[in-house]
Amino acid sequence: MGNASSTPSNFSNEEKIRTEMLKYASQWKGKGQTELFRTHIPSEAVDFTEKHVLLGLNKIFTSEKIKTTAGFNSLHLFRTSQEEVDIPVFSANGFTVLHALGEPGRDLGENCTTKVSHMMIVKHMDEGGQQAPITFNEMLPSVQEEVDDLEKRIEVGKKAYENLQRNVPLSECGEKVKAKATKMGVPHTVGIREFLGRMILGLTTEFKSKAPGYKLMHGKNDISENHQSVQEMIENTFTDPSLETCACIQPPSLNSQMLSHIHLFRIKGIPKVLDENYYDCEIILKIKKGLLTKVVDQSMTSPVPEGRPTTPDRDTVNSPRAKTPPRSDEDEPLARTLTMSRTTTPPRSGMSGLTRQNTRAVTPER
Repeated sequence: MGNASSTPSNFSNEEKIRTEMLKYASQWKGKGQTELFRTHIPSEAVDFTEKHVLLGLNKIFTSEKIKTTAGFNSLHLFRTSQEEVDIPVFSANGFTVLHALGEPGRDLGENCTTKVSHMMIVKHMDEGGQQAPITFNEMLPSVQEEVDDLEKRIEVGKKAYENLQRNVPLSECGEKVKAKATKMGVPHTVGIREFLGRMILGLTTEFKSKAPGYKLMHGKNDISENHQSVQEMIENTFTDPSLETCACIQPPSLNSQMLSHIHLFRIKGIPKVLDENYYDCEIILKIKKGLLTKVVDQSMTSPVPEGRPTTPDRDTVNSPRAKTPPRSDEDEPLARTLTMSRTTTPPRSGMSGLTRQNTRAVTPER
């Protein structure tokens, strides 16, 4: 595959990932992420510098790539996910799997021939109410519903790949894909692999000339306007049984976007750049689930004084549970956050009135 790391030391390192998650837990304000996101994150392309600092997000998202001024900024992926995306490949249960813009597969190395496999999973308009979970980044603390949401997103991503491998008709790929096909005049009987090629080839020169743009690299050449080369890469990528599915994220310190977006790749081995800059979502999910189980076990073994009912503290009004037991080990800051069983969020305003923004899902900047 080129530039592959024979012994990845970072990507799936459970101890390293856990330690970093605990660091973020000690810095995070509040319990879980949904309430903060729903309450404070604007749905329009406005300047949010003041809120960024006030909420302490500047201490979490520390990359120089973060942009908080009006226009094309670090919330553009969130805005775009609420609208019509440019290259959808699957949608279900409030999630959209889309082909990345910018330079998809850039971090897989110059010699990688499966860059077209680079997809991202994002939350789109809620299917299940305004209180549906939504997160900034999976390295940050999560409540139960947010952990469940992460697991569902990983499953949706794997389903998208399964569809591409089977080349199912567009009628089986969800509402986002069918709407895009109808707009392009493509019958819903067409296979998803052919439609992916059509969407890539349909990107105009004007579109590619503006941020985030688009180029599909094969070696040193951009093949995004070559019908035969694009379709061959798609066919070779999604018919090769030797490739493995990789679901991963970048930590907040490397993110340019402040909406959780899982990256998907079909690859052989973990390339060096991927190992150095991404974390395995399956490991993150395992850690979060383990912490939830630990908290439940602690609650069941904690003695309750006879004759005195326990009631939640005032600072945990969003939780129906009794007070979390005292700290017992180093996992406590993150475990305490994970005890929440429900996130209460105020209704959003103005979401249904979103206008089309010049914002796109994009490959993370270096």
